[in-house]
Amino acid sequence: MSMGIRTRFLLGFFVIFATGFYFLADFIANEIRPRYLETVEESMIDTAHLLASLLETRIKDNRIDTTDLRSMFTAAFKKKFSARIYAFKKSGIQINVYVTDYRGIVLYDSRDGRDVGKDYSRWNDVYNTLRGKYGARSTRLAPQDPSSSSLYVAAPVTHRDRIIGVLTVVKPEQSVSMFMDLARKKIITALILLCLVFILLSVALSMWINRPIMQLTRYIRSLKEQKRAALPRLSGKEIRLLGESFEDMKNELEGRKYTEHYVQTLTHELKSPLSSIIASAELLTEDMDADQRIRFTGTILHEARRILKLIDRLLQLSSLENRRELRDVQDVHALTLLEEILASLEPIVKKGGQSIVLYIDKSHTLKGERFLIYHSLMNILSNAVHFSHNGGTITVTSSRRGSFLDISIIDEGTGIPDYAMDKIFDKFYSLPDPDNRKKGTGLGLSFVKEALSLHDGEIIIYNNRERGVTVRLSFPASN
Repeated sequence: MSMGIRTRFLLGFFVIFATGFYFLADFIANEIRPRYLETVEESMIDTAHLLASLLETRIKDNRIDTTDLRSMFTAAFKKKFSARIYAFKKSGIQINVYVTDYRGIVLYDSRDGRDVGKDYSRWNDVYNTLRGKYGARSTRLAPQDPSSSSLYVAAPVTHRDRIIGVLTVVKPEQSVSMFMDLARKKIITALILLCLVFILLSVALSMWINRPIMQLTRYIRSLKEQKRAALPRLSGKEIRLLGESFEDMKNELEGRKYTEHYVQTLTHELKSPLSSIIASAELLTEDMDADQRIRFTGTILHEARRILKLIDRLLQLSSLENRRELRDVQDVHALTLLEEILASLEPIVKKGGQSIVLYIDKSHTLKGERFLIYHSLMNILSNAVHFSHNGGTITVTSSRRGSFLDISIIDEGTGIPDYAMDKIFDKFYSLPDPDNRKKGTGLGLSFVKEALSLHDGEIIIYNNRERGVTVRLSFPASN
């Protein structure tokens, strides 16, 4: 059973969010403890150095006198107070101190003197401090109980620039754990609320995105069931464009209009020359003088060539429409190519009395398929000649525009009527020549447009302000 778009959307969002939520929660959970302990350790360093400074003022005969320190802690432990820290109430101090001499032997222990006389020289806090390093450690009183850990931070007791002892401040981690647990609970609660909000937003967003898709689906289903249905008003630019495309496709395919139009137009284009051929052939079976026979034979040859040209153009265009990429891409020198085209057009240009003037930079080079570029320019220049009056001038220019090279062809002909401007790229659509009223195949501009599309270029056609037409072909420029 396949999943719907909404389900896929929600599932994708859920997977992404769940993954992010897991890593965020894991990061926070792992980062809360060390950050809190770092804060506590920093304050313990200050306390240790303050108390060590106090002892340094009580040194007698190079020996540490802990009398005042002992009195101070005895009084502090007896003192009761009430302090509310956020959700917790504190009523007594939770800190201990011990002092060692230069050998690491305990001289004073605020915990009822239980460890006085013991050798602490191997503990990191004492060992490192006696050697002029930062001394600190974390040790469990009960190895199997993580909650029994205590932090130990030491400071040196100096006399005459010599370390004669160590004072270590001890604080149980349990006094910090309650704050870490409270912070962890608040963060988890906030993350859960954020997750719920995200889920609600995801559902709302999926419904908002899915609504126009469902509208379009119902519309397409109604078309399938051959029901009359108007295109619904769709939100979202892409969905609206898709709906309009379906509407256009429906209009084109409904009743096979597109196919019928194509076949009917082609039939119409072939009917006229075939009728002339048949009529001329029938007349040739009758008795007639030599001049008439030559004239009718010429008509048959002319119309046959016209059909052949139409079929060739149609096959050429059909082949181009089925292509998805260029072949034999190469650098094409613009001036050389245009001079070659002008040589081919010279007979009809002389016959019409026109002139073609080239203003092409010798350094300009095109990048593409030479065959398509050649025939595209040939088509446009042929049209310019056919639609120009006797004595008219056709101007060809080139200009670099970013990564493209623009070839502009400007004639002085009659221009394109407004009613025809939207149809000039339609297959088989053509306008009669201004002089002989003959029409072309109507496939030339379709071919040029397809060729430019394959080159990722463009063709722009517009009437000039005074007279004539400008056609601008944009091809990729060679580096």
